[in-house]
Amino acid sequence: MMSMPSKYSEEFKRDAVALVESGLTQKTVCKDLGISKSALASWIQDARFTSYGMTPSKDPELSPS
Repeated sequence: MMSMPSKYSEEFKRDAVALVESGLTQKTVCKDLGISKSALASWIQDARFTSYGMTPSKDPELSPS
């Protein structure tokens, strides 16, 4: 269960990550989509974890405390 509700859909997050992977800078994507750099960075990190079959960092059981 996620600790914080997200106002962005999974599809929106995937699209944002895909824009960065296509060669746009994180700064450009954040400006174009109206999102914070920290949000985008966490989505990219989660996408990388997921692509390696790992649980995203939001999982409280796996987050270092």
